[in-house]
Amino acid sequence: MTTNRIPGPSRASRLRPLILVFVIVTLAAGCSSSDGEISINDPWARPTAPGAENAAFYAQVQNQSGVDDELIGASSDRCTMTQIHNTEMNDGVMSMAPAERADVTVGPSETLKLEPGGLHVMCMRVTEPLAEGEEIELDLEFRESGTISVTAVVEQR
Repeated sequence: MTTNRIPGPSRASRLRPLILVFVIVTLAAGCSSSDGEISINDPWARPTAPGAENAAFYAQVQNQSGVDDELIGASSDRCTMTQIHNTEMNDGVMSMAPAERADVTVGPSETLKLEPGGLHVMCMRVTEPLAEGEEIELDLEFRESGTISVTAVVEQR
C-alpha cells in the first residue's frame, strides 16, 4: 500500500514570515539612532507671587547623543507666550533678554542648565497663578530631537 502525502508548505515558505519580521525589525533599529537623545531632568517652577503675570521654568537638559542640539522653543497651556531667556547682570542691574543661539546649544554629552539667575523658560502672562505642589505640562522643542513633553513641579526652592 502506498501512502500519498498531501504536499504542505515548503520549509522556505514557512520561514518567509519570520524572515520578513526580522528584516523589518532590523531596518527599524537601523533607522533609530542615538542622535536626538535628550533627557530632561528635574523640571520645576516657582509658585507665582500674588498679582504676578510671569513665571519661569527650570530643568537640566542632558544631551546623550553624538551631535549638537538646540533648545529652540517651549510652550505650556499655562503661558500665553513663552521665550527662552537669559538673565544678565549689567552694572549691578539684573535684566533678562531672549537667549542667543550659543546659549541654548547643548553639545554631545553636555548638560544645559536652566536655572534661577541664568537661562530659563520665561512664561509670560500666566493663564492662572502657579501654586505650590501643582504639576504643569511643559513642551520643550529641540532642533534635532523635536518636542519633548515633561511635567514640571511647582515648588519653592
